Amino acid sequence: MSISEAVRSVFSNYTKFSGRSSRSEFWWWFLVSTLVSLALLLISPVVTVIWELIVIVPTLAVGWRRIHDTNLAGPFYLLTYIGSIALVTTPLLGLLQIVGLVLCARRGTPGPNRFGPSPLAPSFDAEPGFSSSSCPTCGKMVLPGQSTCSTCGTSLT
Repeated sequence: MSISEAVRSVFSNYTKFSGRSSRSEFWWWFLVSTLVSLALLLISPVVTVIWELIVIVPTLAVGWRRIHDTNLAGPFYLLTYIGSIALVTTPLLGLLQIVGLVLCARRGTPGPNRFGPSPLAPSFDAEPGFSSSSCPTCGKMVLPGQSTCSTCGTSLT
């Protein structure tokens, strides 16, 4: 997922706490929102707070779905927020933020899990006789009958 796709996905799913999100979606969003926050901080702390209030729900939603991808319950993502607040009062409790981010960095469970299908390989198994596979080189989904990968050009025959 590209950086622009990730930002679009986060804003289009800004209140969706069900399902799963990929590592690339989460980390691209994390980078963009952090850089915007830092840039706005140079302009005005008030503008930064407004930005943070605008993106708190989409950030919670993508983090919640990211944790789902590792087959854990979404509330584990709250460790990052508890850790941020605790860092100010009790630095040792600030380690909770690191734990939350490490959970987001973990590889997702392959295939479907209890929170839904993998965000990396959409499944077409709902339609009888229709299946999908992925390119052995880049991992991009390929459809039945494709002879070359449309992303990297690898021969699939």
